[in-house]
Order: sequence, then structure tokens, then C-alpha cells
Amino acid sequence: MNRVPPVPHERGLSMAERVRASVERVMGPDVALRVQQTVIAALLPRHSLHPKDVRYLHPGRTVLILLDDAEVRDEAVLMAGALLETWHPELAAVPDEDAGASVDPAEVLDGGRRMRALLARVPVPSAAEDDDALREALVSADDDARIVALVERLDHARHLHLYPREDWEPLYANIVGAYLPVAEWAGGRLGARYRRWADAFARRLEREGRSGRTGA
Repeated sequence: MNRVPPVPHERGLSMAERVRASVERVMGPDVALRVQQTVIAALLPRHSLHPKDVRYLHPGRTVLILLDDAEVRDEAVLMAGALLETWHPELAAVPDEDAGASVDPAEVLDGGRRMRALLARVPVPSAAEDDDALREALVSADDDARIVALVERLDHARHLHLYPREDWEPLYANIVGAYLPVAEWAGGRLGARYRRWADAFARRLEREGRSGRTGA
């Protein structure tokens, strides 16, 4: 079995330091250190990725959106955001009970119990459920679970254009069908950011469609 490297790439460490500095400004040094450690732990299973792979910095970006756009000030919510991975579950830092991954930050970080409980409550997409069921789950979830779900998916949405179309099309449909309406229902800065993303992506698709017709 491959050993998990002890530290992330330099780019990952830079992101973790950026997270630490951002959290420290509003929540103090102790919380900032714990959130930084969680981001580092979340990066370890991604060590096989190239540091410039769009998937690599997802944990840190999610924390920054939670902090800046969702105005989260709860360390367990920030930590859960760093560890949640709904598109590439093989990269998740907290494994399923039957998984063989060795990284489990909840055992060594303060706030781990609340973080783990929160992760268990976050609605995640399933091949067995449709967008209606996921929307209902997101609406009925508690505020912390809903916000983590929405923010984590938003970071994936922001980078869809960097993937091949066959990879992003199903996710785009899922985001527009389930996450976008819930984000707008919840309102606030996060809902507005979802709407800006959706409008921008729709314009991108329209431009690509016109280019395709012109080149036909």
C-alpha cells in the first residue's frame, strides 16, 4: 500500500498558510492553527496530483469561501468544509468506515467530534437519487450542513470549465437542478454568488454554441 507523504506540496502549504492568516484575522490564532492543520490533512490524499491540478487546492478554496462569502465563524464548519469531497471521493481525507485510507484528522485535531458529526449530516449527491430528492435533503438539512454542502459544490462549479465537457456536463446539470435553487432560497452573499456563477456559465455555453454553429 502506498504511504501517504508527510507534507503537501509547496503550493498546498502556501494555501494552508493563506487559510491560517485569513482565519486568524477574524477568529484568532488558536482556531486558525487548527483549521490550517485540517487543510494540510485534507491535502495529503491529493499528493499524487500535480500541484497545479484544479482538484489539488479544493480543500483550502472551500474554507476561504466559507469564511468570506458565507461568513462562517465556527471552526468545526470550516474544518468540515476542508474535508468534504463530493465529486472525487477517492481524494477525501476522512474515509468511509470500510475504506483503507490512513488519514483521519478527526482523531488528532480539536473540534474533531463536532466536525465528524457535521460531515455525517451533509447531504451529498447519490446516483440513486434525483435532483428533487437532493433539493429536499438540502432544504431540510440544518444550517451548518447545508452551508458546507453548498460551498463545497460551489468551488467545484467555479472550475467546471477546466474539465472536459463529458466530465462536467452531469455535474453542471446537478448543480443547476439542485444546488442553485437551494442557494438562492437560502439567500445572502452565497446565493448571489451562485447566481453570478450560473449566469456566467450560461453565457459561456451560449458562446460555445455560437462558435460550434459558425464552424459547422
